[in-house]
Amino acid sequence: MVAEFFSRPLIELVAFMLFTTGTVVLLVILLAYYVKLAVRKEKGLSTDNVPLTVMIFVHNEQYKIESIVRDLLVQAPPQLEIVIIDMYSEDDTATVLTTMSRRFPQLKISFLREEIRFYDKIAINLAVKAASNERLVIVPPTAENVSPDYARMVASVTSEEPVPAIGYNNLAPGRGFLRLLCRTERFFNFLTTAVWSAARIPMFFQATNVMFNRSLYLNADGFRGKMNRAFANVELLFNETGRHKTEVILSPQANLLEDDTLQLSDFAELVQRRIMLRRSLATYKRLLLSAEDAAKCLLTAGFILMLLFDRNYWLFYTPYLPVFILHLFIIRKILNKLHEKALFFPVILYMFIRPLASIYHRLLLFFHLQRKRWI
Repeated sequence: MVAEFFSRPLIELVAFMLFTTGTVVLLVILLAYYVKLAVRKEKGLSTDNVPLTVMIFVHNEQYKIESIVRDLLVQAPPQLEIVIIDMYSEDDTATVLTTMSRRFPQLKISFLREEIRFYDKIAINLAVKAASNERLVIVPPTAENVSPDYARMVASVTSEEPVPAIGYNNLAPGRGFLRLLCRTERFFNFLTTAVWSAARIPMFFQATNVMFNRSLYLNADGFRGKMNRAFANVELLFNETGRHKTEVILSPQANLLEDDTLQLSDFAELVQRRIMLRRSLATYKRLLLSAEDAAKCLLTAGFILMLLFDRNYWLFYTPYLPVFILHLFIIRKILNKLHEKALFFPVILYMFIRPLASIYHRLLLFFHLQRKRWI
């Protein structure tokens, strides 16, 4: 059987070698980076009273802003400051914020009175400069049911080495295929950020629920030279820092789940934003991500070819099974830690389709940019 297998046409042998290469590359990446995150023991709640400034950026959130503020004000550390920037809301958000600022002295409110270019980066700059504490974190205004231990959980990463520290941020569970698709994509964005950043290779694909030092922003001169990169904000600063330590919090007390209304274009925007962020990374980081994507593409293609043309030689493909099982184990462990068990099957189905979908969206983005260039 072995002699018969290797006497086949060259193209079939090449396909098998590509499949084998993908298996080896994926196994190395899983063992070197993913397993450490999945099996590590999570820290408990901190008893330290670490001053923390929460930054919230709102636009037309009159019905939700009070809920998130109340959730944050019941946090354990009393040294919690909340800075809210209203970004040209056209509803009664400004009135709600003004009323709340009179009742809660921990609030600092600022308003952008008109819509201007790059107003999201200008809002972040205002919030950072208004903050009194060194530790900062951006919380989305649509986050719901924030744990009373959220601030203590964030404080648990305190160490002599500076942050950033990343927590899980996603949409809240709900009905609809679009919501499920966006939740799955955002989980992988978090997973990529967590795995590589924990290995001292910062690749941030989310800006919210990331605690960082105020000095990091100020020492980098804020968004100087980055104002025209509309696809991202503080992620650009995190990705350009050196090989620093990044803490990852997988405890559900640090989760932020958003009750947000979705549009049909939201999923495509998520993918395109990820693609643009990848393009902005250093070359060696892009190569690492490309190696992982290529390995998954080769495995997917090899598995399909095996089912179509190679079923008689399935025994030669069995070495991939332990790699697949290891991948399932890692995904399951991380989802269990985040209390996101319902995402397991969607994540497994999407795991090998995602690199192929990214190629499709890259082509769409390329043709879109080419059309804009000629307009």
